[in-house]
Amino acid sequence: MLPIKAPVKLACLPCRAIKTRCDGQNPCTNCYNNRRECRYRPSRRGGARKGNAFKARKRAIAATDTPSPSLPSGPIETQGLPYPFTNIQDVRDLSASDLAADENSNPAFELGSLAIRAYGCEADLVNAYYVFIHPYFPVLPPPAVAQYEDRPFVISLRTVQANQAFLPYWPTSPFALALSALLVLFPLPEEPHSMSEAAVRTRQSYAELYAHAAMSNIENWIDVPEPATTAGGPTRWSSLHPDLPRKLESILALVLLGMYELCQRGNFSKMRARANQALTTAVDLSLHTTDPDEPGCSDAQSRAWWMTMFLNYHSSILNNSSPIILINDPRISTPYPVFRGCLEPWPLLAKAQDTLLRTCNLAKELEKEDSRSSQPPTLIDRIRELNSLISSLAADSDRYRCVTNRQGAECFAPRNLWAITSALIHSARIRLHRFRAFLDHPLFLGEHCGLTSINRIDFLNISYPLSPSRITKINATFPFTEQESAAICLKSSLAVSRVFRNLTPPNLYYTDAPADSEALPGSSLSRFCPRSLPYMACCQMQSFYALTMLLRRVRASLSSGDLQACYHLLSQPEPGSEVQDAERLVEELRHGLESLSASMRADVAFEGVVGMVREIEGVCFATLS
Repeated sequence: MLPIKAPVKLACLPCRAIKTRCDGQNPCTNCYNNRRECRYRPSRRGGARKGNAFKARKRAIAATDTPSPSLPSGPIETQGLPYPFTNIQDVRDLSASDLAADENSNPAFELGSLAIRAYGCEADLVNAYYVFIHPYFPVLPPPAVAQYEDRPFVISLRTVQANQAFLPYWPTSPFALALSALLVLFPLPEEPHSMSEAAVRTRQSYAELYAHAAMSNIENWIDVPEPATTAGGPTRWSSLHPDLPRKLESILALVLLGMYELCQRGNFSKMRARANQALTTAVDLSLHTTDPDEPGCSDAQSRAWWMTMFLNYHSSILNNSSPIILINDPRISTPYPVFRGCLEPWPLLAKAQDTLLRTCNLAKELEKEDSRSSQPPTLIDRIRELNSLISSLAADSDRYRCVTNRQGAECFAPRNLWAITSALIHSARIRLHRFRAFLDHPLFLGEHCGLTSINRIDFLNISYPLSPSRITKINATFPFTEQESAAICLKSSLAVSRVFRNLTPPNLYYTDAPADSEALPGSSLSRFCPRSLPYMACCQMQSFYALTMLLRRVRASLSSGDLQACYHLLSQPEPGSEVQDAERLVEELRHGLESLSASMRADVAFEGVVGMVREIEGVCFATLS
């Protein structure tokens, strides 16, 4: 066994910045091997804080945050120069004692531990897209070059305020900027305090910097004239991908910014604004009328159009509004995107979204006090018809799911889209039957995804359970009994929990090993990195609500000894084994709740799901403890 060397008393500045063991030589081995300038400065750690004098000194130091005119404000040439760059490091090199006072001595403010994810060139940025984004939201064509291990620059910072001058590379296209806004939100796996308040604020600050720059860049990008193209004529290609027409970058940027508004900011209205602008731009470029037999048709155009449509439908579902263009609009002739090596999920995915939107609209109508339909078919017939359609789509989803064992972003994408399709279908079933099964009894303190708030109910002084007259009207309106709807919610909620438990996580250290081996509980990936883009969080919330209500119902039956009340939830119960059947169901419900909780908790790096996770954690504590 090799002897363990004690840490040196004084490490060089570059090694301290990137948290690498230094041998204390001049130059040290790390700097010599990486051709860095090896520089030393005595540490100023420790010592008493001197009240107002110290604060005045901190304010003076903070003034140095303003970038020097000599620092580059645009892209920095990074080839052959390992980070940190000497001229930027001179500005940022401060000891921990300069940082602790106003941040409550948060350990995240130790020098070198407050860090963000950044990339040094377009190639690494695009490769990161295929690691973190493409498997869940494939807006680009398949990778043009072989994927490799994620290569972010670990930028050590001393302030949460974003500063472009601190970045090793500044993107120039709107899509690259929007992509950077999403990627910077993914914590670094080796970051020791990735979820501290300071670390979260730092990532948010840089994400906003990128997002604002992307929106400003979009207008300029759209205004740049394109050369006239005819059959076989010239096309301006993006520098990000050889098969991506440059004109599509502004559309894709708006699509990613819509995803950013949803996942990070939880702003449904701004998400809808970005989605509508992307769709309007796509229609202006005639992406919806692409003929697959024409030379100008490309996979990039198909993906740009249908991912834009996907975001618009998703926005309409969340905002409870109508899409600008329906999926079955006869003017749409653009073919669905193609994933090689797997049955295409797109036709069923589009139907699933359309069905979920119809279900949400019908459920809202059902939940109104006066739930009468003035035009045929009657509300009862519409519920039966929609339930039959959802059941048929669920069967198709199970029959045609992707079973390929191949690896890589282009293989993960259809696999995950099939899983997301299943989640959408079962969410539609839950949404259709939830009110009948549970009378929308409030569970959470706040309003999330159309679930009634406890606080709102108290404020309006509405009593639960509902009045007998209201329940009688519901019984007459809904063609399923409460027990039938509860059993349907049970099956679909467990199906949703399985989807998110088995969703393929990002493959940070790109290898040919099965990706789910990296998602084991307690692994570094599950602790530090979101499992996906959490744009399906509302599906998880709906499932969590139903499972919690069912668990409480079964436990109440077990406590009272009246198992007849939950017989409809048990799978083929036999006389004499009902208690065992009920206890087995309790375990299954607990497992589903814990899976959903763990999945959403893993995505808490995105601010848009933090409120939902707090609610789920509180309910889990009260229900499972």
